[in-house]
Amino acid sequence: MNVLADWDGDGEWGGSQSCGAGGTAEEHLLVDQVVPPGFNNNLSALNPPDFVIGAVQEWTWVRFTITDTPIGAGWDGSGTFSEGETEDYLIPVDPATGAGGDLPDYGLIQELRNVPNPFNPRTTISFELTSDVDLSVRVLDAGGRVVRRLHEGPATAGRQEMVFDGRADDGGRLASGVYLAEVRAGNQSRSLKLLMLK
Repeated sequence: MNVLADWDGDGEWGGSQSCGAGGTAEEHLLVDQVVPPGFNNNLSALNPPDFVIGAVQEWTWVRFTITDTPIGAGWDGSGTFSEGETEDYLIPVDPATGAGGDLPDYGLIQELRNVPNPFNPRTTISFELTSDVDLSVRVLDAGGRVVRRLHEGPATAGRQEMVFDGRADDGGRLASGVYLAEVRAGNQSRSLKLLMLK
């Protein structure tokens, strides 16, 4: 398991920030943490090392990557692996304390993804709901503003698919760039980074 955090918000992974008396905030903050076969628990149960939080502005992109081979220190988030998975999340961080927000229980929302990604001009967001629930699916811009509401209301358990066509709620074409799909089921939520290219 490797974890990267984009502390400086430049859209690139693997750098570092000087934090004065706090030391240096490396963006590659977890390096080759071994995950035992069959492990099914929180990452904190593996006792990962402490790290310095960078100068963030409430939200930070974090990349979690599981691979079949070690990556090594100084990784920039690039490359492909024969086995594994990479997921990016926009995570709330309290700048005053460096504490992450409460992590939601993802029990209601499974297998969240979008295809294709990057996309132009449309992508299909899909996921599984494990029970009937009140569902909200929205697209947010890089500033956290809601630009498109794909679904608001009841939804039944099972496979869900929604097309985002690169347009705002008013029908206007959105600019290329990074967006966030936010899926809320009851009191649980998950998010997914969307990259629209033109």
